[in-house]
Formats: sequence, C-alpha cells, structure tokens
Amino acid sequence: MAAITDAQWKSFTPKEARELFRSGEHVGKLTSGMCSGHLQANLTIVHQSLADDFEKFCVYNSLPLLYRSKVGEVGCPPLAADSDVRTDLALYCVFKEGELVDKPSDLLQFDWSERVTFYLGCSFGFEKALLDHGVPVRNIEQKRNVSVYVTNIPCKASGSISANLVVSMRPIPRDMLPLAVSAARSVPRAHGSPMHIGDPTLIGIHDLGKPDLGNVLEFVDGDVPVFWTCGLLGRVAITATKPDLFLCHSPGSMFVCDALSKSPGLVKPDITVVPINQSSSPFAASLVSENTACLVSAIERSLGGAEEDFLLKASLSLNHSSHVLIAVGSSGCVLGLCAVLKSLRALQKKVSVHLDKKDEATKSAIQKFFSNVPVSSDINSDVVFDHVLSIGDVSPALLKQFSDRRIKIAAMSREKTGHADFFVQCGNLNVGGFGLAAALRVLTRCPVHVHYLIKGVQRDVLVEEDVLVTPEETKEIVASAVGVDFGSEKIDEIRKVCLECK
Repeated sequence: MAAITDAQWKSFTPKEARELFRSGEHVGKLTSGMCSGHLQANLTIVHQSLADDFEKFCVYNSLPLLYRSKVGEVGCPPLAADSDVRTDLALYCVFKEGELVDKPSDLLQFDWSERVTFYLGCSFGFEKALLDHGVPVRNIEQKRNVSVYVTNIPCKASGSISANLVVSMRPIPRDMLPLAVSAARSVPRAHGSPMHIGDPTLIGIHDLGKPDLGNVLEFVDGDVPVFWTCGLLGRVAITATKPDLFLCHSPGSMFVCDALSKSPGLVKPDITVVPINQSSSPFAASLVSENTACLVSAIERSLGGAEEDFLLKASLSLNHSSHVLIAVGSSGCVLGLCAVLKSLRALQKKVSVHLDKKDEATKSAIQKFFSNVPVSSDINSDVVFDHVLSIGDVSPALLKQFSDRRIKIAAMSREKTGHADFFVQCGNLNVGGFGLAAALRVLTRCPVHVHYLIKGVQRDVLVEEDVLVTPEETKEIVASAVGVDFGSEKIDEIRKVCLECK
C-alpha cells in the first residue's frame, strides 16, 4: 500500500480510519490531529469483577466516561457504528500482574466473555476547538504524542482501585491562555478545562523532559505548561491492582469515534487567568470567571487601595494554600484578623497566628472565638508554611526567614513597604482583613474557580458554611475591643458587594 500523507490522514472519516487500523498495516499510528471534530477515546478493558469499582472511580475523579460496554461486548453503538474494540486501534498494550508484556496490533487472541470496556474521553477531542480559535497545538505541529505525567495529587479511591492523578501537558502561549481555556472548556467530554496552569512542581512534576508516558514536547518562547486530567489514569490505576490480565490502548493511538465533540464553535472568552505568584518565581495561575474578577475588584475599590488586582491575586493565592501563618504587627485589627481566620478555617486551611508578646487583647479575642488556632509570639522554625499573611507593620526580620522557601507573602498595609508578593492596600486594617475574607467568600461562589480546584490541587473544596463573619459575629467581635476604629461603613459596603454573589 502506498504511504498515506498527513493530509490524507486528516481527511479520513472515523470509519475509514478504523478500517485502516483493522488492516494491521499502520501499527502505532498516533491519532492526534485525525478526524478533526470527532471524539477520541482511551480504552480501559477490565475483568467484570472490577467494572463497578472502576466506574465509580471514574465518577469520583472527573474522568469523562463516554461508554461502558456490556460484559463481552466488542462494539460501542453510541460512539461508533460497526466497530470492534479488539481490532480498530493502531496499537494496544497487554499487562499481566501489572507488568507490560506485549504491544500487539489487535486483541483477537483473548477471551472476551468476561471483559468490560470503558471508553474514556481524550483531550485529542478538543484540539479542533483550540485550532479553530487560533491556539497552536504543539503536539500536532511536532507530530508527537502529548506529554503525560503522574502527579502527587491522590485520587479518591474506589474499592481496590486507587492512584495519583495522571495529567497530559500541552505548551500554550501565555497570552492565549484565556482563549485556550475557554475553547477546551466548551468540550467537556474531552476533559474540558485544565486542572493546573504553570509551575509543574506544584503538582509534583519536577522535570518536564521526563514524562511518565507519551513524548517530550518542545516549548516556543512565551509558552507555559498547561495540564489536563488524562484518561491514562485508568491504566495507572488498574495496573496498580496487578490483575492477571489487563488490556488497554497504547498511549496516543486512540479509539476514533463517529460521535462529534460537539464544540459550540467560536466562543467568547469568559475566563480570567490570574497569576498567583510573584514574577521571579515560575509562572503559576488560577482561574475565575470574569464576573467574579469584577466583584473582587469592586471590593478592592472599597478598601481604598490602588486598583492593581492585588486583592484578587492575594485571595486566589491564599485559596491555593494549605498551611498559612498570619503574622500580626499592629494592635487594634481584631475584626480584620478574625474575619480572615474564619474564612481560612472554613476553607479547611491549617492556620497559625504570630502575635507580639504585648498584644494580650488580640490574643484573648482569638482564644475566645477560635480556641483551636495556635497563637504564639515565637515561630517554630521546623514548621513549614506555604503562605504567610502579614497584617500591619510586621518585622522584616520575621518575614525574611520565609523568603527563601518560595512561599507567597500577602501584606495588608496602608502603603507598599517591605517584602511581599501581593500588597492589599487599605486605609484601615480591620476593613482590609474583612475585604480579604469577602474576596475568599466570592471565590467559593465562583463555579469556574471551584471546578478548577476540584479537578486539580484540592479534590474536595465543598464549603458547607458561609466563610464570611456574619453581622451578629461582627457585633460580638467589635464589642470585645473598646475604642478601636472598625471602619463600619466600609465593612457594610463590602458586605453588600460580597452578597451580590449568591
């Protein structure tokens, strides 16, 4: 048979592509860029005894399940007519007791009577959406598979099935991130929006040049790594159980579906990509909706600070934290401190507070309202904080000991001084703390941001209680500190803006 050109491969229908693979003459062909606009699927083929647990595993961990076959079924009518899962891929993998033992061009040698096939969405299915919006797809340009990595993020287990999250990576131009995210998000059956943007070390990947599966991709100046949940999670999770026999596709050689990806066409970007670290660190970002960004900007204006989106960056940075040190350098900020404490505790963050030895009033208030929060005038150097929030005039020497740990330091102050990634400027520290807490509350109501966290770094971010101090709690805190300016009018203004986000 004459060699098939790239242009011909792209022009084939899914049925024609499957027939070519069935012939056995195109072993190992990568399907990225083929049959544009159609879904492609990862295959996870398990013994029927594992099927129910694996289906739950898919649901728990946001894997798009396109179809679960009946026991012994080799076709998948909802996805492709006249198909046979045993022959219609360019390459397969065979595992025995968790070890790869063969990569055949078909699976006809195996008894299928007790097999169940799971067809899981593949990110190749949103490549047309990226290209339609002018976003380059580097793996297609370089004629390679995407890079695939196992992260340090644990998945939710189902029965005996567990694993760390598996992700695919594509280099995306930084200035096209909102467009790329919006385009991918429009194709949820192909994983939709990404789970992490930027610094790979934050998800346990320390060398992009050493993927666990797939190929190394080259970056163009201005590109940043963007990560999506990957259907190869099925392979990693099932092989970890060491079954007698496990079958799946070979990475990059997918099952090409007749079913369309159903992208709505050109979409208007409605996502704001926000950097969450300082420029000297590797780029990392979070996602919010444009409406959420506007609400937080309105809160920042109420604080009386500069309009530099520092409040949005600081609140997002804190929302990605796990262990926060709040260093208090000024007395009389008990309401602002308590507001932030309630928010961070409601968001399930570990929090410690550093106070000046003489600030007994603030210490008493914390012990009254947050009895389980550690309060000290000394900091244990063995404790690792990933974020530090300084309120007021905190000693530079105190903060300096954290500066080499690549942590984020958000400072609430009346003017920009000292070492910090993000300054939340405010005329009143109580108002500033309340404003930061209000911004965190708005983030909990943003579906775009919550979905980003659930898919990635924080698997469980459901917050049952309101993270903002109530008017009743505010009155009680105010009553505990006589003679302090709480900026009540500003706080009422911020609460009103915050409550616009139901």
